[in-house]
Amino acid sequence: MQTVTPYVMAYLVARFKSKFSSLIMSIVLICMTIPVVDTLPSELAMAHTLGIHDTFWGMFLMRANFLGMYFLVYVAAIKAISPAFAESAKIDGANNFQILYRIYIPMNINTMFTVYLIKFIEYWNEYQVPMLYLPSYPTLSLALNQLLVNSNNQHMSYWVRKLAACMIVFIPIFILFVIFNKRIMGNVSMGGVKE
Repeated sequence: MQTVTPYVMAYLVARFKSKFSSLIMSIVLICMTIPVVDTLPSELAMAHTLGIHDTFWGMFLMRANFLGMYFLVYVAAIKAISPAFAESAKIDGANNFQILYRIYIPMNINTMFTVYLIKFIEYWNEYQVPMLYLPSYPTLSLALNQLLVNSNNQHMSYWVRKLAACMIVFIPIFILFVIFNKRIMGNVSMGGVKE
């Protein structure tokens, strides 16, 4: 969700110049520059109040925002595409959603996929948030915690368990990099409009 939501907002801001788009850009820049300290307790209190704590859809809803660096990356990627594509699609009768879906998303798919992989790695390496927001669901963080904290198996030393936990975290990310390294590192720019 944190790949799609910022892209849709970036599309609106980059394509439609208005006071609203300037306000959105200002809000994003202010949120990125002013440090927000200790927001976790207030987020947990809000989740409890709304009744969405310890639910997957609540976690999904709370993470669906456009604030952050990738919003700015998407704005730059959308502005880099020539407006002639959208103009010719408008002449052919396409509406704004069709222009987004059939022109802008395919032309920025490498950027979106790269952001998706970065967000996947970020969430894969996040252990505190699932333990706080989804305490009754078994997650990787709880399994690793059990592996490191519980010393029921006396045949495995602490360092062996720690190395096993590191490998559990490392192997999926390594496999992703081996499979998608050329796509991630590939050229994300496209051409096609003749002047």
